[in-house]
Amino acid sequence: MEGSEIDGGAVAKWKSDFSRTFQYYLDRSTPHTMQSFSVYGERYAITKAFVVAFLLTFFSVLDVPVFWPILLCYWIFLFFLTMKRQILHMIKYRYIPFDFGKQRYGGKKSASSSGMRSD
Repeated sequence: MEGSEIDGGAVAKWKSDFSRTFQYYLDRSTPHTMQSFSVYGERYAITKAFVVAFLLTFFSVLDVPVFWPILLCYWIFLFFLTMKRQILHMIKYRYIPFDFGKQRYGGKKSASSSGMRSD
């Protein structure tokens, strides 16, 4: 009777392995479907916004004069609003994007200074 009984753990392991293998081949057969749809949706939205903005430039009613210092301040505000995460990351890891003020490293010493002779 012992030989005819099926071990519940072995069946559960086989079922788990089978479902994992099935999911692996399923993922390989349909790669990145949701990502391609979201990218398509983003591109469509950007293109539609550009076309609408371009068409609205032809109406003189919408030609509103803008004082350039206000426009400059608005651009700087938007720049820092969108770049805040990257700027905070650079500050956190003490990244200095400019040349001045950086510590310079000498690098490896050449072979002649290490005591080796070059005859």
